[in-house]
Amino acid sequence: VVKNNLNYLKDNYLKDAKKDSSLIYFIGQPLDDQNVIDVQMYKTVLESIIQKYNKKIIYIPHRTESEKLKYMIASIDNNLLEVNNLKKSIEMYLLEQKIYPAHVMSYCSTALTTLGIIYEESQINIIKIPENSNNKEYFDGFLREYYNNADQSKIITFEDLGIIK
Repeated sequence: VVKNNLNYLKDNYLKDAKKDSSLIYFIGQPLDDQNVIDVQMYKTVLESIIQKYNKKIIYIPHRTESEKLKYMIASIDNNLLEVNNLKKSIEMYLLEQKIYPAHVMSYCSTALTTLGIIYEESQINIIKIPENSNNKEYFDGFLREYYNNADQSKIITFEDLGIIK
């Protein structure tokens, strides 16, 4: 196995990248369609992130998010939330726009891994979804292994966000 440190991208795109520590990028996931998390809890988590960090959240929807989830996110009435529908991967968008994200969050995304490699100084967080009877199948099939293999220092829980479950 040859580890790709993505040096080409770093060398060719990061020279003039600007870091803005007042922003958090949140990568959306279509988890409501698979009964992993319901849309109301998804909304509660975003609102809790806004409250905890008091920073503008740039929400990047996943291309397969349900209309119900999109509607719920759009219903968050807070000037600290901005939805940015990208036409390309978040990695290429940030690189091309010369953005060096200070903080990136998501529930589970391969983009968290690649962004962590490209932007070594960025804070990357994985929001751990609590296991329950509705999401047990998805948890057993994917999330448990994902969380076990993740850098444990990057995981934040619902409790960390002030959401008691």
